[in-house]
Amino acid sequence: MPWLSAAYSTYGRGALDFEIQSQSQQTAANMGQTQSMEHAQAHKEVVIVNSQVPVRFSNSLVNHLETSKESNTTRSASLEQHIQERVQSELERLREREAEVLERVTAELTQKNIETEKSQDAGLSSVIVESDIEALRKKFQSGPKLKEVDANAKAAREAVVACFKAHEGRSLDCWSEVEAFKSEVKRLETEFVASNQ
Repeated sequence: MPWLSAAYSTYGRGALDFEIQSQSQQTAANMGQTQSMEHAQAHKEVVIVNSQVPVRFSNSLVNHLETSKESNTTRSASLEQHIQERVQSELERLREREAEVLERVTAELTQKNIETEKSQDAGLSSVIVESDIEALRKKFQSGPKLKEVDANAKAAREAVVACFKAHEGRSLDCWSEVEAFKSEVKRLETEFVASNQ
């Protein structure tokens, strides 16, 4: 070690101790660095110890990226187009199936309606029902009309109104008057229906 004897002769024993110490630390650091690099190369890992150190890419990676015909945008556009095509084909398949189901249900309902019309009596056809409705309409229009209110119904109604005014806020106290009015209305309805038959 020529540097050892030169350092001893120039600076003395203290400088020699310092020089030996710094050399051994540097050698130990180099050995640790060498082992770390060998380990990283053996496992093909990239280990970043200090995040402030700039990241460097190998020339082969840079060349590969530069010569690559597909970029991330073209790959994502291609993937997007593939997804859109799949979605479109699924939608078309679902529409076709929906049309088939709708057609089948329509055919079944039409068949049921035809069977129902055939099984009904001839007297219940829609033409006869319409004529019956028209006859009833004419009968009600030409029949007697209630122009005057029945005296008993009018008296029962006035009794209910008077009771509600007298027992304001306690409408349940007027239950007997309400029942009397209901019975009068029911009597009038029964008479009206009997006169129009």
